[in-house]
Amino acid sequence: LGVPNDALGWIYGILIAAEMAVLVFYTRIERFFGSKKNFLFASGIILGIALLAAATIPFIPVVIAILALGFAFGYGRAPLFESYFNKHLPSKTRATALSTINMFQRLAMAITAPIVGILVDQSLNGTLLLLAALALFLAFRSRVKEEHLID
Repeated sequence: LGVPNDALGWIYGILIAAEMAVLVFYTRIERFFGSKKNFLFASGIILGIALLAAATIPFIPVVIAILALGFAFGYGRAPLFESYFNKHLPSKTRATALSTINMFQRLAMAITAPIVGILVDQSLNGTLLLLAALALFLAFRSRVKEEHLID
């Protein structure tokens, strides 16, 4: 890509700032989408489109901006899922259940991150297209129900 190593910290900072913006304005964004379920669906679509665009657009500043948007909406969903789990898990078993969920998330990352790394070594654009397809597939395949998300 030709991005200097000393720029990577700034790029990561942009990604985190974008995620913070989604979290700060979460209520407004949810209202814009009409419901929590619509927000979850749209955030999956936004992430998929961002990855697809990153694979096809050659201009690095635009790719960074698009990935920041996808990152913000992709990771900005975590608090909603945490709220969802907290609401539906009995307090007696909540800590154990949340710890187990976190362990499986980390295990999944430990397994998939090296695989993604190997794929990126082969083809960055191909990997981005694969991840975009996966994000879009999962967004359309989601079985989350609105009644489970109601406060």
